[in-house]
Amino acid sequence: MARSPFFAALFTLFVGCGEDDSSTKKVTLGQKAGECNVTMDSLDGTEWVYLRANPDRTDTPDPMQGRIKFAKDGDKLTAKYNVGSRSDMYEYACEEPGEKRMICREAAHAKDYCQALAVADKECTAESLRAIDPSLTDEEVTKGIEEGMANVKKFKGTDKWDNFVFNNNNLGNKLFGIMYVKVNKRNCQLRVTDNYVTVYNGKKIEDSNPNGTNAFVKNDMGELLWDHCTESANLIALDTAEFPKDPKNARHMGKWGVGQDVNFWYLGADAMEHPEGCQYSFDTFLEGRPLSKGNAPGTHNLKGKDVLTWTFAHKWDEAPVQPAVVTLIRNKTCEGKTEVDQVSCAAVLIQ
Repeated sequence: MARSPFFAALFTLFVGCGEDDSSTKKVTLGQKAGECNVTMDSLDGTEWVYLRANPDRTDTPDPMQGRIKFAKDGDKLTAKYNVGSRSDMYEYACEEPGEKRMICREAAHAKDYCQALAVADKECTAESLRAIDPSLTDEEVTKGIEEGMANVKKFKGTDKWDNFVFNNNNLGNKLFGIMYVKVNKRNCQLRVTDNYVTVYNGKKIEDSNPNGTNAFVKNDMGELLWDHCTESANLIALDTAEFPKDPKNARHMGKWGVGQDVNFWYLGADAMEHPEGCQYSFDTFLEGRPLSKGNAPGTHNLKGKDVLTWTFAHKWDEAPVQPAVVTLIRNKTCEGKTEVDQVSCAAVLIQ
């Protein structure tokens, strides 16, 4: 599982209180189990948000720390989960739920398992690969051994070998994510244990991701972002609302003051062309929630040629605790079919 975190709203969840006719008050947390209609079989189409515990003993849903969306792919349940990342989204496949829990995990990558074994002087065989991941098919095993050992042969004996060994044999080498999902009927929540699997010194190890084991509540915050950021090099913040004179050499300005207008520009050459017969629009998000939808790109005459321009502005009235992450999704409609063209993201520090 290749991890590339971009950077390591709020409401208070009140609980109900009841009292009897004496001077002693009894506090009841959550709701009665019979009032909750959440089951493992009813997760299709539902969205869940990490419930962050605050120092003052209140709880706050935090979609940037964790958000999960379940959906059916044919007859199989899948999950999109950001795993605490501020810009990435990962795909999980869920097994049939057991009596008490359901297991969801990322896809197999037999080549990576093979490399992790080989750099630790362990044999990369069908048996050793299936000891790491019993779900592997014969085809995945054969291909994994072939590709993994080809890479080992490529780097062994070269000046890049030590780096190759480190990349494939460290506790942060997350081979795949795995989460264990339980329904908490009393509070009508999910309890999610967020782990990952790696191979270290030739041994399979399962360890906890930063979200650990935590409650997730049903999303009632409205629309959330479920797209994976695919690039961050071309969405940049500038101090001008005018198209830059030299877009190729424009540089991202990462630090801004409260109250300043931050102008975001997508300046990738790939998005400036506009094929005949296609229409374009873009959506913007801040911290995983919508800023604006269905925006039309502008145009600019660049060296005698009309090009599309993709820009939006935002201003912060107060400084967030962490760098703020914005996302721009470009949409393309050709012959009546609309699809996402690219998802870009950028971070700025507001001081």
